[in-house]
Amino acid sequence: MPGPSPGASPGRWRPSDQPGDPGGVPPGSRPNHWRSEMSDLPLLVSCERDFLVHLVAVPSEARVCDLIEAAASLVVGVHLPDMPASSIRLRKIDRHEALPGDANVVDAGIEPMDWVHLFFEPASDGKPLQ
Repeated sequence: MPGPSPGASPGRWRPSDQPGDPGGVPPGSRPNHWRSEMSDLPLLVSCERDFLVHLVAVPSEARVCDLIEAAASLVVGVHLPDMPASSIRLRKIDRHEALPGDANVVDAGIEPMDWVHLFFEPASDGKPLQ
């Protein structure tokens, strides 16, 4: 197999000495997703009784209940039956307590690429989940 022709570039990103610089992309032509501030939070979301982990992006100004609604729409009624006699709650994967539904996701301590878990809380009538 012949080697690269003399003077050919190796096809790699040019190194940069500027922090945050994508390496050789002119400043005016950077894609929007390379901005320093992130408007969406990408999160890993798992759900009780489901075997999949989903990647869900929510706006940083969203509430926890908005995140629950977005994540549950990928699971409930698709992989799991609807359970109207229960409420869906959210917790960080390394915590036992549920996050407050009316809190902002950032204020609740959720950061980009955190793993959060949906779980079903039985209704107040005490009937077990099916």
